[in-house]
Amino acid sequence: QLKAHDEDRSAQLDYSLVEAQGVSGSQSVSLIFEVEKSGRVVLRRPLDFESWKSYTLPISVTDGDFSTETTLHVIVADVNDETPRFEINPIHLSAEEGTSAKRLIGQVRVYDPDSMVVNGVVRCKEPDEWAHRQALLFSPDPQAHPSAGRYDLQTRVELDRE
Repeated sequence: QLKAHDEDRSAQLDYSLVEAQGVSGSQSVSLIFEVEKSGRVVLRRPLDFESWKSYTLPISVTDGDFSTETTLHVIVADVNDETPRFEINPIHLSAEEGTSAKRLIGQVRVYDPDSMVVNGVVRCKEPDEWAHRQALLFSPDPQAHPSAGRYDLQTRVELDRE
């Protein structure tokens, strides 16, 4: 709720949103926000932190004879609304029979588009019941920071189809 003061106690103040662009200049704030004449600020659609982190709303208020403008800054808070995602490099993994143990055959990157503050850091580990039962070893990339979400896929043993 916006609130302005006028020395003329009988003045009727009307608020409006001045047409302008969002912070990055490519999205009209009037598509997302509405400012009612009463000064109430209303969302036309949900906000999404991953798409737009803040908005600058130019506001006008008039008493019929005079008007003034101000700026309302809206900071979008992140919520845990994104699911973790996997990227595999290369997309198709293959290893020939006889490939030696501890041979890197690919990497998996796991990430969450949410901010680091709101569950944006993803950590993975091989389930204990799978340990030593598979031909592949899934382990954090020793060259990367743990928050990078990169994991190596290595052969656990020499590969043998039989």
